Amino acid sequence: MGGKWKQRFEGLAAATPVTSRTLFFSEDNPDSQFFITVDGAAPALFDPNNPPAIVTTQGSVEEWTIQNRTLENHEFHMHQIHFLVESQNNFEINGSQPYPAIQGQLADTIQIPFWDGNPSHPFPSVTLRMDFRGADVGDFVYHCHIAEHEDHGMMAIIRVEPSAMAAAIETLRLELASLGQTLGLLSRPNPERIYGWCVQGKLVRIRTTTNDDQTAARARRISDAPTER
Repeated sequence: MGGKWKQRFEGLAAATPVTSRTLFFSEDNPDSQFFITVDGAAPALFDPNNPPAIVTTQGSVEEWTIQNRTLENHEFHMHQIHFLVESQNNFEINGSQPYPAIQGQLADTIQIPFWDGNPSHPFPSVTLRMDFRGADVGDFVYHCHIAEHEDHGMMAIIRVEPSAMAAAIETLRLELASLGQTLGLLSRPNPERIYGWCVQGKLVRIRTTTNDDQTAARARRISDAPTER
């Protein structure tokens, strides 16, 4: 029997955030442009070629406040991880009500009601404890979960960089693999790469072979293969 299984988000409520961030929803409605922005940065429409709006490190816990500075509701959605709902702020000013059932719960999506437009009133917001202690590293996104808003720019990229320990382990793994290949203990990677997909209901296989002077591509349709559903 192994040790006790550790829950994915165990201890998040007691974890100390290493940093706090404020993000906000805004929009240019006549032009159907929607934004989610880190406070202090200029609003920008989503483009997959954009640099990450936020960079953090694996193992971190952060506290994010998400404000709604628009005159309609938005839903904050986070890919890859969950967050702990810490508070729902200033909902009642426009007649909205917070949701007691999600207070202190883990979620990946939460609604933030509209701002009433009164400059003397604070923006409705939520405060969330973000958990980057898991295995997920690399680039992924957060966005408004209303499809029209997301599709018109209300999305951004976050980059989670590996922890120092994870980076060191990966470097060691690559060095050992290289040594093993040099000593003949491990085979070298096959330069061939095979891709497969269906076209018009038929299975197509593209096989690419790389040599010193050219890359040759050959496609073969397997016409009698059953279509996978």
